[in-house]
Amino acid sequence: MGDEITIRKSICHRRFKLTDIFCLGLKVLIAKFIWKFRTAASDKQRERSFDNYFISHNYVIKYILENEIKNMNSTEHAEKTVRDCLDKQQAGIVMLPQGMPWKAILIPSEVLFVVYPSPRGGYNAQAIPKAIDTQECKKPFPEKWRGERDKLSELADIPGLTFCHVHGYLLGAEMREAAVEACIKAMKY
Repeated sequence: MGDEITIRKSICHRRFKLTDIFCLGLKVLIAKFIWKFRTAASDKQRERSFDNYFISHNYVIKYILENEIKNMNSTEHAEKTVRDCLDKQQAGIVMLPQGMPWKAILIPSEVLFVVYPSPRGGYNAQAIPKAIDTQECKKPFPEKWRGERDKLSELADIPGLTFCHVHGYLLGAEMREAAVEACIKAMKY
């Protein structure tokens, strides 16, 4: 659990850079308002300036906040899905129904690989990193598979493999079964 909290903090730190941008946007809006407010000649103009400014920029703030809330809800849903899939893992391999944020849950676990549908078609098998701040994997795909495309199926003796990343953390396959078989074979190396 302690590792999961550390990973979450790291992920949140990266995520809140977006929030920093949001805060910067708010600061710019406020500074712009203050400038307009100070330059208004009379109290009546100041009041109108405030009303117009608030009304004209309200939709921007609403849009940003609504997106932040949607983002937090989808992250919460993804974490629940990943936990459910982790409970059903077999032989150190977690199967996800779609691509989603999984690192905070799976890095501190004992699983070695995660398989999920690729947005480009087929399936991806990904080796789980040892920590959030490294690309070093608990069990990378074998050295002889890395960087291969055309000869990968032949080298691995698994039909339907399409790609293995040069650093051994990602593998592409036409079918889920081929991706799972590649993970099982990789564990034996």
